[in-house]
Amino acid sequence: MNVANYICVTLLSCLSKLFTIVINKIISSYCDNYNTVSDAQFGFRKGSSTTDATFALLSLVQHYLNNNKHLLIAFIDLNNFF
Repeated sequence: MNVANYICVTLLSCLSKLFTIVINKIISSYCDNYNTVSDAQFGFRKGSSTTDATFALLSLVQHYLNNNKHLLIAFIDLNNFF
């Protein structure tokens, strides 16, 4: 009953799917070769997962706690953003 609960689904032709796969590989290889994406970026990267992001955050928190320093962290819910 709530329109906000629905998402848009797009059906692409086989040619469009092939085109997006090729473009994705070109962009990914360029970013890997020229190191344009930060190591702190975990989303949408091959070989990275939320486990890696959680480990990095936990390591950072432990470092700040061990050195008696303050660390500010913000969690933003972007669920209804799109």
